[in-house]
Amino acid sequence: MKALLRTCQTGLLMIGLGLIGAMTASGETLSLSGSYSPSEVVGGRLSYRPDPLPVVFPAWLGTPTLFLEFSLNTWVEYRRDDEAITSLALSPVMQWPLFGDHDSLFLEAGIGLALIDFIQIAGHDLSSHFQFEDRIGLSWAYRRNQKASLSLNIFHYSNAGLKQPNQGLNLLVLGWSYRL
Repeated sequence: MKALLRTCQTGLLMIGLGLIGAMTASGETLSLSGSYSPSEVVGGRLSYRPDPLPVVFPAWLGTPTLFLEFSLNTWVEYRRDDEAITSLALSPVMQWPLFGDHDSLFLEAGIGLALIDFIQIAGHDLSSHFQFEDRIGLSWAYRRNQKASLSLNIFHYSNAGLKQPNQGLNLLVLGWSYRL
């Protein structure tokens, strides 16, 4: 019951952060996502992307756009309400158009840093509060004005072997984003 209450509190915090971001944003993106893991873990994610960073990449890398993404995540083991994790993460995310510069389908990839409050969930021992957040996925801007998009990503959290055991956690994340 404590984990369920904490998850509700985290959800309210996520909504509050989203509203604050919406009031101060001009071209930034807010995203709400749900996550699922076959390890009996489900969760929620609120993320915020400021405007793209003004970085020019070498030609061999293509024409990616680079974003910094800040996120608040919460995961709970759905068979036991006493196991939950809250995470704060910062990830650089690269986004490539798949079929031309102004396409609506994008490949996204990134590796960032995350801090988690608890290190065990659903039989996974993550060993440390410091984690790496790896991701790869697709996003689709389904509206003509390109403001709203859907994304499907695979996330992996682990400490990269800095402390053992390093079981990690894999999540399938479905999200909806809106550019303000």
